[in-house]
Amino acid sequence: MKFNEDNKELKSVCSYKVKTCLKCHAKTDDKDEREFFCSECGAPVLNKCSSYECDEILSYTAKFCKYCGSRSVFYNYGLLDDTAPKFLDNTDDLPF
Repeated sequence: MKFNEDNKELKSVCSYKVKTCLKCHAKTDDKDEREFFCSECGAPVLNKCSSYECDEILSYTAKFCKYCGSRSVFYNYGLLDDTAPKFLDNTDDLPF
C-alpha cells in the first residue's frame, strides 16, 4: 500500500496497475495485490522506480521517477514511447 498525496489516503497497489498488459494486451487481475508481472508474457504491470533505494510506485506513463530521477521499470522494459531528445554520447565527430 502506498500513500496517495492527492486524496490523503492509502491506496491499494491494484489501483496503480495497468488493466491490460502494455506488451501483449492480456488482462490483469484487478484484485491481486501480488501480481506485478503479466502471466502471459512476463512484462511488468506496475510501473515503479528502478532504483532499489527509492522503489516508488509511479504513474503508468512515467518514464522517470520524479523523486530520484531514475528510469521507470516500464521505460526500462521498452513499454513506453522513446520520444525524449537524444544527448551526445561522445561518439560523434566533434570539431573540438
